[in-house]
Amino acid sequence: MSRSLSFTELGEIATYINGKPFKPSEWSDSGIPILRIQNLTEQAYEQNYYNGNDLPSKYLCNDGDILISWSGSLGIYEWKGDTAAVNQHIFKVVFNKRKVDKRYFVHAVTSVLGEMSKNTHGSTMKHITKPDFDATRIFFPPLPEQKRIAAILDSADAIRQKRKAAIAKLDDLAQSVFFEMFGDPKSNQYANPTKNLGDVVELFGGNSLPEGETFDGQSGGYMLLKVSDMNLSGNETEIVTCQSWTSRRGTNASTCPEQTIIIPKRGGAIGTNKKRYTTRPAILDPNLMGIHHHGECLDFNYLYQWFLHLDLATLTNGSTVPQLNKNDLDPLIIQIPPLETQRVFASRISVLNDLKSKYRSAHDLSSTLFSSLQHRAFAGEL
Repeated sequence: MSRSLSFTELGEIATYINGKPFKPSEWSDSGIPILRIQNLTEQAYEQNYYNGNDLPSKYLCNDGDILISWSGSLGIYEWKGDTAAVNQHIFKVVFNKRKVDKRYFVHAVTSVLGEMSKNTHGSTMKHITKPDFDATRIFFPPLPEQKRIAAILDSADAIRQKRKAAIAKLDDLAQSVFFEMFGDPKSNQYANPTKNLGDVVELFGGNSLPEGETFDGQSGGYMLLKVSDMNLSGNETEIVTCQSWTSRRGTNASTCPEQTIIIPKRGGAIGTNKKRYTTRPAILDPNLMGIHHHGECLDFNYLYQWFLHLDLATLTNGSTVPQLNKNDLDPLIIQIPPLETQRVFASRISVLNDLKSKYRSAHDLSSTLFSSLQHRAFAGEL
């Protein structure tokens, strides 16, 4: 049975109120929390508060409100929490009199974010303009149909999120095994001999990347790694894909072997506290640092788990732009258990990694299913 498809511009569905451009002089250690884009994502690493009075209600959001980041990284979020102040670069969504299912709206906007990103403007801070945002069209059926589609997508997404949560629990279990065998590295209570980190690892500082070509699974050669590659799908733990590749080796200081731990070393990315490791040789750009273990005293799995407990933000230097360098990592104290004990730990982690691989495959399958359902839903075919 055919039906007429109804598409509507976002500007006809709601009003999108940009947040207030709070100045540093308005920040405080207490008061109303200020929501910036970092505080809406998994990358949240600091919170500021508003110390003024009589903030207009249009700049306030409450539990259940829909927020859209339109600068830097595009995203849509349902705020879960107490009253907060909305910073600039974030729209607060105020629905008009049209009948809208909130969950449907979130799914529908999510489905067009990729297309929106192709029309961003700006050289340093990519953003979508308000007119372009308002003019973006989404499939907008009657309310009962919205609710039906939202229920299907919510169910499919719940399966995906449960499998993601199972992977996270396996990570927690790996941490518990580490604590059981070696204690908490933050406690400074060492049951084994210790050394300065710089004495037992090789550090790689990034450099300007050479020209390369699009990575499409080429064998051999070198991955050309940027901070953005840490966030690619599939790179949640190990670096298995990247944007660019070259067949030529880079400088000795920036070219690292497989099983090198990768961390961001400059700017706000440090606050994300992300760590990954390479699965093949790679060349690092200036915003990355690599740490490779000395095989005679450290097992890679032990070192990687140790690094997962390290808060990078506590090591930074620099007043305006936080950064890490060799001198920040060299003096860190790491205990060196017997290599045989480290290898026992590695064998236990191997079992957990095998389980993670299975869960990750299941998660990828459920993500593919969700994407298929999402495409059909907003093409009017679900």
